[in-house]
Amino acid sequence: IQPELGAADGVALAIRKIQELNPSPDFIITGGDMIMDALDVTRERAETQLRLFRETLKTLSTEIPGTRRDTKLLNIPIYHTIGNHDVYGWIKKDGNVSKEAGYGKKMFQEWYALGRTYYSFDFADWHFVILDSIQPKAPNSWHAEIDDAQLQWLKDDLAQVGKTRPIALITHVPLMTLVTQYTEGTTVANTDGGIVRNGKEVRDIFVP
Repeated sequence: IQPELGAADGVALAIRKIQELNPSPDFIITGGDMIMDALDVTRERAETQLRLFRETLKTLSTEIPGTRRDTKLLNIPIYHTIGNHDVYGWIKKDGNVSKEAGYGKKMFQEWYALGRTYYSFDFADWHFVILDSIQPKAPNSWHAEIDDAQLQWLKDDLAQVGKTRPIALITHVPLMTLVTQYTEGTTVANTDGGIVRNGKEVRDIFVP
């Protein structure tokens, strides 16, 4: 979402479609890139987009007469996944940007009230795992990877879940993809922002 191009209206239309579903969803998972973007803009511009996204949800959650709505959107929990465009300042060339409030993933965590950018939750018989596939790349860039801390956390998390429950894994950048081969050529390599570098290592954790 961004102020231009009727983006708020587009998000509003999507939410109205969710509101019309019967039965209503139990929860919503976003896939990342809620705004466009925070990587190479001022803090004010990034916060303007974040505020617009939040206000669009809030406005729509209260606009239907005779129904109770709140900022969780129809009383439905929303679980957020971080995308590259949700990260503040990583591509900015200003040498002092790293000292600004909200730099990197902090702004995302603060606006969406997340203690960290990867986590898991349970619903019914399912276990859901949301990973952070966006990592810094010097200088002033990013690449897709699941870092060592997450890999260890994932192993520990799955050990608690056991081997009989179904698990859904959500990550912004795909662990496996054929999009580059489909769009550019069958022997063209994926970029380090188009696929998780150690996606096979993540997948191997699930083999047992």
